[in-house]
Amino acid sequence: MEFNKPAPLEFGSSNVAESFKVFKEEIQIYFTATKTVNESREIQVARLKNLLGPEGRRVYATLYNGNDKETVNSILDLLEGHCIPKRNETMEMFKFFSRKQLPNEKFESFLVELKSHIRSCNFGESEEKILKSQIILGINCKTTQQRLLQIENSSLDKVINLCVSVEQTKLNVQEIEGNVMKNTTEVQVNVVQVQCVYCGYKHAKGKCSAYGKKCNACNKMNHFSSVCKSRKSDSRKKVYEAQEKEEEETFQLSLIGVSEVMTSNDKNWYETILLDDTVETSIKIDTGAEANIIPRSVFDMLQAVTQSQLEPTNVRLEMFGGFIIKPDGVINLKMNLNGICIYDKFYVVNKSKCKPILGCQACRKFQLIPDIDCNS
Repeated sequence: MEFNKPAPLEFGSSNVAESFKVFKEEIQIYFTATKTVNESREIQVARLKNLLGPEGRRVYATLYNGNDKETVNSILDLLEGHCIPKRNETMEMFKFFSRKQLPNEKFESFLVELKSHIRSCNFGESEEKILKSQIILGINCKTTQQRLLQIENSSLDKVINLCVSVEQTKLNVQEIEGNVMKNTTEVQVNVVQVQCVYCGYKHAKGKCSAYGKKCNACNKMNHFSSVCKSRKSDSRKKVYEAQEKEEEETFQLSLIGVSEVMTSNDKNWYETILLDDTVETSIKIDTGAEANIIPRSVFDMLQAVTQSQLEPTNVRLEMFGGFIIKPDGVINLKMNLNGICIYDKFYVVNKSKCKPILGCQACRKFQLIPDIDCNS
């Protein structure tokens, strides 16, 4: 039966120590598979020297004093001392405690590096506890770090699983957002101007010019004669229709407007926010917005983890140009941003071009803007 022979030891590689570890492991496997371990010492030594290659034999010749009896272990020990110098334990500890997760570095890569460094530190029984602490101290995502610090008596496995889960969720959200939002217009929340039943003109909420004025037709307050109900027929049918119309318009005055506009990146203000301790996403800070909005794609990610449910809402959203859309629903979410935690409502919009938006009231709670009247 043919077996794969180990490649000769490469002394010119950038990491000779790692090359020797691989070579030594390959020799042990090969000698066991070929039953060389059952052969005489002379045959074992001859096969090892053959597998070393010309350069390996030359290096070994400079290390061997010619007096000691040669064995496989003695040859490998001499080469190991040459390829793997004695480590400075203090330096290894310094490397371990200095290791931080790099921007855009996968958590798995960061973890492998930490485990590699800690093997040379000789922490003994404290190794697992120290490794867990360094993961928490060195992880790049500050929101994940805050969550880990809040967990009491967490095990190493629990810390690792949480880091992997959060990173994967974040990657999934970014993938979804990237597929539907790249190079598209974005949705902004603005004040809507609608036909007012009290003055007859279009204006923003709270800006009615008839407020405080007396009607010339009925002498009642807060409306103009041009829209006065007393000038209409007193029939019960007409009264009913007028009341129905008034209720509809009054409801429209409380609409939240959504306009599609093109904006350049340098005019945008984005922050990274953690929703319900689960989904981390980029959200636009819009101090002119009257409400918070998330796209359906972000809500679906939340629902997959937290089983969150939408509540029905009567609020409608008016698109730029007068098009009306109805949100899928509204949900109250926990938000973490810059060390501050608040709860607020989000309207869920099933629109591919929608981006998460943080409205004025939430911005005030997060102390992103001064405490001013957002409706002014």
